[in-house]
Amino acid sequence: MKAFCLSGILLLGVVCGCSAETETRIEVERQLTESAGNSGVVIDKQDGRVLLVGSAEKQDILNGAIDTLLVENNENAIWVRIPGDDYSLVTKGDIIRYFGKGVTAVDASFPAQTEAARIEIRTPADWSEKERALLE
Repeated sequence: MKAFCLSGILLLGVVCGCSAETETRIEVERQLTESAGNSGVVIDKQDGRVLLVGSAEKQDILNGAIDTLLVENNENAIWVRIPGDDYSLVTKGDIIRYFGKGVTAVDASFPAQTEAARIEIRTPADWSEKERALLE
């Protein structure tokens, strides 16, 4: 009977331990009602622009492994120039959606480039204080 109880407790510990694993990948939700092409994970910020990809490992963002992330997301990477007020609100790891004025022009380069009239932060980055300090 003791062995049976101990086995149950051990099994419960293993199951609970596995489900407590932290999220390490940030991915844009692909919803049929929205164009996923106008959404992405912010992996870099420079000069009023943000670099978006479809998904990214949190550790790669923390380490600044932009080249690795670009290889993994080679057709889905885009630099988006965003309004100044919005730029200060965005952090690496945020999932944002951007909107253009009329037809959005995309420059033929890699990564592609465009300009947004406005953005919406869909999912704010979930960084610990220690991770946030690494990003600054």
